[in-house]
Amino acid sequence: MLRAGAGIFYAPRRYAPPYTQGYSSNVTLASPDGGFTPPFFLDSGWPAGVAVKPPIISPTLVNNQAAIHVNPDANNGSGRLGTTYQMQVNIQQRIRNSLIQVGWISTQGRHIPNNTLENINQVDPQYLALGPLLGQNINSAAVQAAGFRPPYPGFNGTLAQALRPFPQVQTIRYEDAPSGNSDYHALVAKYEQRFTAGLTILGSYTFSKLISDVEMVQGGVLLLQNAFDRRAERSVANIDIPHRLVVSFAYELPFGKGKPWLNSGLGAWLAGGWSVAGILTYESAMPISVRIPNGLPIFNGQLRPNPNAGVDPYVKRGYKSFRPGNALTGETGDVAFNRAAFSTPPPFSFGNLGPYLSWLRGSYNRYEDLSLARRIPLGESRFLEFRSEWFNAFNRTNFTAPISDLTSVNFGRTFSAGPMRTIQFGARYTF
Repeated sequence: MLRAGAGIFYAPRRYAPPYTQGYSSNVTLASPDGGFTPPFFLDSGWPAGVAVKPPIISPTLVNNQAAIHVNPDANNGSGRLGTTYQMQVNIQQRIRNSLIQVGWISTQGRHIPNNTLENINQVDPQYLALGPLLGQNINSAAVQAAGFRPPYPGFNGTLAQALRPFPQVQTIRYEDAPSGNSDYHALVAKYEQRFTAGLTILGSYTFSKLISDVEMVQGGVLLLQNAFDRRAERSVANIDIPHRLVVSFAYELPFGKGKPWLNSGLGAWLAGGWSVAGILTYESAMPISVRIPNGLPIFNGQLRPNPNAGVDPYVKRGYKSFRPGNALTGETGDVAFNRAAFSTPPPFSFGNLGPYLSWLRGSYNRYEDLSLARRIPLGESRFLEFRSEWFNAFNRTNFTAPISDLTSVNFGRTFSAGPMRTIQFGARYTF
């Protein structure tokens, strides 16, 4: 059987906090003698010249401060809804009580709202050729000799600040700029065996790739390296998982009344009513973002290092014998990444490493969640059920991503792991 479908979906408008710049005033007045004399009387109103009543409509309102840009343009502004184009094709084949399905899934996200992919007040990178001159005051002799002048009367700041598109303000955050994009493609295989002799199995394998130029989780901290080269921000997404296998099963053990074995007498009562179930998850690791401090004076978001050709980025590729660090005992642990595979760019230049690296990943994850249950009938419509559930039943050590700050003494080390084994018991009486 062949199944196919496609659709276009629009994301709802994200909640934006209200901005009150220019529409509120904070006024503080103090008593001149510690409270004996009131600072003013309410029936007389505010003292003249103390309170400025909003709205305060002035082009100098946020001078020398960070500003927020909310573009009302319906086509390219903050109010534009994100769009998702989804397509899938599946081929299904039934073999007795089993179903096999192979399919292709494609999802393209366009106009994804973001606050980190726009930096409209960054200095043009061509001025990096000026080097240390960017850090000097606009009124210094060296800057004056180079032919630069203050952008407006009364300006007093560095040359870099003067070269900003809007030199009167600091960082300008574009609220929910609809400029993010993502592309996801996946080959999905599924096997399903329906209830047969008390056994049900559902397994799925996904081979996929997700490419994006924005953070794909809320609260991401990745920033734009160069607003004049947006193409360099496109890489595998931070949640890209190339391989993922999930198998779930449920099995009623073949013992007890109505079952093939031990179906009568005391043995049927002791061994009957038992069932086991589980969810087994195995997935490859997510990509790593290698970072270095940003020392560029052009007010860009971040700086990334350069890769050193021919140098293996791994010190340890396998995690079977990997020893993590322990902050309590002082044990530093093993190092997964090779610091020598990366280098800081020359002064006043960008790095050419991508935001996230498909060829540098942390530890893969393995989780086996199992349950064992027994149902004891107490009548026609009453029964007692005991259950034990084991999360991460084999107590797998799933390391978190190693530290990826190239300047950290612990670069390549990890000091934590995912949840350890958890066991819980429960009982239920149904009547």
